[in-house]
Amino acid sequence: MKKIGFMAFLFSVLLLSGCGINNDDTKKVDYTKLETDLVAKGSKYYEDNMRTTYKISQFKISLAALEADQKDITEFTNAKCDKESYVLVNVTLDEEGKHEDKYTTEVHLTCDNYTSPTK
Repeated sequence: MKKIGFMAFLFSVLLLSGCGINNDDTKKVDYTKLETDLVAKGSKYYEDNMRTTYKISQFKISLAALEADQKDITEFTNAKCDKESYVLVNVTLDEEGKHEDKYTTEVHLTCDNYTSPTK
């Protein structure tokens, strides 16, 4: 009888502990991929919507702005990213204030317990 009680106790301990599987480790987030995706989405948004703007050399494109423009940001919300995360597009202007073809980007991503490294 003690053996059955002991087995029941072990079974309940295993059941409650999840059999030793840590579910957090099975869902690793690739933040580098998210940063790359944010730069790609932000760059496309700049190309499609802001390229014709004159005399402005910096554009801050946030996840909230992308969402408002009905872009899919599901991967960011699944990773618990702050919607104020953004990509900064730095544009080179010519003498007339028009955008040249060259621009650089800086990503500022904040998700759960991750923040993009600063340069």
